[in-house]
Amino acid sequence: MRRLLSSFVMVAVLGAMLSIVSIDAQADPVQVRTSTGNGYGRMTFNWPQPVGHQALKDGDRLVINFSRPIEADLRQAVRALSKYIVSVQPAPNATSVVFRIRGDFSVRSYDSGSSVVVDIVTTPSTTSQTSAASPASNQGPKIPVRTGVHDDFTRVVFDWPRNTAFEVVRDGSKAIIKFAKPGTANVSRLARGRIRNVIDAQASTEDGNLQVELSVDATSQIKAFASGPKVVIDIYRPGTRDAASTPASAPVAKAATASQPASEPQRASSTPEEPPTPAAAPLAPVQQAATKAPNPETVPLSLEPKAAPISEASNQEARVQTRAQASQVTDGVVVLKFNWDEPVGAAVFRRGENLWVVFDKRADIDTEALLKDGAGLITAVEQVPSRNGAVLR
Repeated sequence: MRRLLSSFVMVAVLGAMLSIVSIDAQADPVQVRTSTGNGYGRMTFNWPQPVGHQALKDGDRLVINFSRPIEADLRQAVRALSKYIVSVQPAPNATSVVFRIRGDFSVRSYDSGSSVVVDIVTTPSTTSQTSAASPASNQGPKIPVRTGVHDDFTRVVFDWPRNTAFEVVRDGSKAIIKFAKPGTANVSRLARGRIRNVIDAQASTEDGNLQVELSVDATSQIKAFASGPKVVIDIYRPGTRDAASTPASAPVAKAATASQPASEPQRASSTPEEPPTPAAAPLAPVQQAATKAPNPETVPLSLEPKAAPISEASNQEARVQTRAQASQVTDGVVVLKFNWDEPVGAAVFRRGENLWVVFDKRADIDTEALLKDGAGLITAVEQVPSRNGAVLR
């Protein structure tokens, strides 16, 4: 009887071991890298293939759910990010990992190819949030700030009404954009940390001129150039810049032209020689005011007509914040949903590898939400400027 019981226990243990091996055999081996920045700790999960994910805060826990089973050694992440992570908690299934986090925090995440990046962000003080969300000053024109998320970089565009000299100075995890003219810029959307590759942003004044400070990863490369009156800043993904070999406070660019983007630490000419004509969006041509011939250099890029200010004011009132989301219905299919408060006309068509979505009313559309929820099928989203409606590419 004792021998029979012993044999039964050995069979049961062997069966359990086989089941564990079977589960592990289905899981993908994932390497976890860590890094830290100004107010955040980062974990990068390097998968052998692209996967879907969701990172969320559950009380004092960080829960990361993947679309495939994961096999990873998380002990190194706990040691390296001990300022943020207390311990690894038991996960409910093989596709999830759970961490216990110190203090109050928020979470942001995105995917980059086959890598999933998760940031544990310490909650900033109220004073810091207020200063970041407020316009820089009460003098000078209001400068619209647009963003576009691409495969390898995030683009931030400052839409000045006319050509403006500027300089970008890199200081570790900070990129300081110094403009040569006064102005106001609302960078609250950048400060919320929802834009890929941008951790925080603050606008201020220096000697009466506008200055914007972007907090980025110390290993992210930055390129800057001017396209007519627009000032374009491209922030590349972490790991594209050798932070150790670049001295602190290195100049990145100084009013570079659009045809020759300046990469750090190169300096370019002080003003662009001739602004290029941008690629036309698939919309009807913008009607120009007949009372006064506009300047040819600013017609393709200006957001303000030279005449009929009343009409422009009415357009600004019609510009609304529109929530957008993407939901995966079946494998390989993503449904895009745009929440409007009123009926709008829309058109969807394809040009080459780009899908265009056009609405007949102006709106600020959350492109980052589309990219985040796109289940890996949406690789880049950019809102193209238009005075007649809202255009996504």
